[in-house]
Amino acid sequence: MRDIREVVEEYFKENGFKDLMECGASDDEGLYDISGVVANCLVEAGYLVDYNYAEDGLGDGKYVIHIGYLGKDNVYDLYAWDGVDDVVEIIKNILK
Repeated sequence: MRDIREVVEEYFKENGFKDLMECGASDDEGLYDISGVVANCLVEAGYLVDYNYAEDGLGDGKYVIHIGYLGKDNVYDLYAWDGVDDVVEIIKNILK
């Protein structure tokens, strides 16, 4: 298994992300799926993800993400202005 922080930093760099402003809900056309950032980083780190999706939360820039991992629906809030630290924290919580 790869280091989570290293994987997330690499993912942000490869995609030119400073934050998640270019991401949105799973059904938002023209934007990256914000839940896909978490799911892709988990996969890159060596973990198997069952599913992922994001829906608009209450308020601008807030999303509710769902990550299926080990038969559990992990639900977290993620914001468009969140960055590497926030994604790392969510992944660490999923892996607990």
